[in-house]
Amino acid sequence: MSEEKKYFAHETAVIDEGCEIGEGVKIWHFSHIMPNSKIGNGSNIGQNVVVSPDVVLGKNVKVQNNVSIYTGVICEEDVCYFPHTDFFVEFERFDRHIEKLKRQGTQIDYVGFSAMSWKIM
Repeated sequence: MSEEKKYFAHETAVIDEGCEIGEGVKIWHFSHIMPNSKIGNGSNIGQNVVVSPDVVLGKNVKVQNNVSIYTGVICEEDVCYFPHTDFFVEFERFDRHIEKLKRQGTQIDYVGFSAMSWKIM
């Protein structure tokens, strides 16, 4: 007997095996949720979003259209990712991405960095 889904996924969305999708989540057109990703209750994944393997999104996260979230990103609760953004945890991958955008002639409006918090015991 199969377990009933407690989330909505548009028929064009791709959800790989091994994902944990919370209750009340909405996943829209052409989005891809890759293996071992976790999406918290009440979150909304917009159109054409890529959530790479091993990404964790907390409860009530809003990911707007055309966002890429790469492996290793952990997002807290009640966060909004704006359209056409990319999130990385490895500077080398980010650097390659910026160079590709430059070659394509894509305008880069904003670049933001966030330092990780380390707890010393």
